[in-house]
This record gives sequence, structure tokens and C-alpha cells, in this order.
Amino acid sequence: MKIGGQLPQMKLRLPPELKLWLQQQATANRRSLNAEVVFQLETVLTKENAPLAGTGEALEAE
Repeated sequence: MKIGGQLPQMKLRLPPELKLWLQQQATANRRSLNAEVVFQLETVLTKENAPLAGTGEALEAE
């Protein structure tokens, strides 16, 4: 959702270990910390919404 040409912003509190892991992932993937957080969240969202392989749900999705 864009507002005035910018994406909405939010403050986020993370445990230090999680922030360190995200920073390491961002460096390894050559992304900014923000881009890494967005990527990780989108990855989880995609997996949660994907039909489970080998289930009736997967067959119905075809």
C-alpha cells in the first residue's frame, strides 16, 4: 500500500540474536536489512499459502 509515493513504515523490536541473523543473511544475500526482512516475510507467507504436496488440498489446487 503506497501512501504519497512511499511505502508505509513501522518500527520493529527484535531480539538481538534475530537481528544479528537477519544482518548476516542480508550480507550473504547482498540485500539491505530492510530488503532481507521483506524477503523473509514474503517467503514465509508464500509457504504458508502453498498447498501441501500429496494432500487433497494440492490436488484441488490443480
